[in-house]
Amino acid sequence: MGTSEMPPARSHNRKSVLVVDDDSLLRAQIALYLGAHDITCLEAEDGTSALEVLAEQRPDVVLLDIMMPDMSGIDVARRIADFTPQPKVILVSGYDDALREANRAKLNVFGVISKPIPLRVIAQFLHKAFGDAPPSVPLFTSPMAAMAQPRAAIETA
Repeated sequence: MGTSEMPPARSHNRKSVLVVDDDSLLRAQIALYLGAHDITCLEAEDGTSALEVLAEQRPDVVLLDIMMPDMSGIDVARRIADFTPQPKVILVSGYDDALREANRAKLNVFGVISKPIPLRVIAQFLHKAFGDAPPSVPLFTSPMAAMAQPRAAIETA
């Protein structure tokens, strides 16, 4: 199996998300939240590990930190573009410069979110990425959260 080929689809319909972030506490919080909502959460602490998980698993969505020690999320997103099938990618960062760099990179990603990210905002993005109807509970609870909106592709700066 080549690097960009994925194994056959899972036999069940449970949705899955690969969370890639060097912050282990953040990954654990997101994993706990997603698990409570019947979403399989895969984790990777860096870009290299993320590509290994992608080669072995078939996540529907990749929640990808931009600023990581071994490989930037932008570089990982470029490599994810070679995978078939391609998961939807949501880039996240707490650094404005990294978000601007992601915009300039002209990556075909589902969205870009600024940290800190309320878990409800992550849920909103994931429901849209999965193509689900949003939950009946309002997900935006703050003006900052309401500003985060998914995009089909990153707009150029």
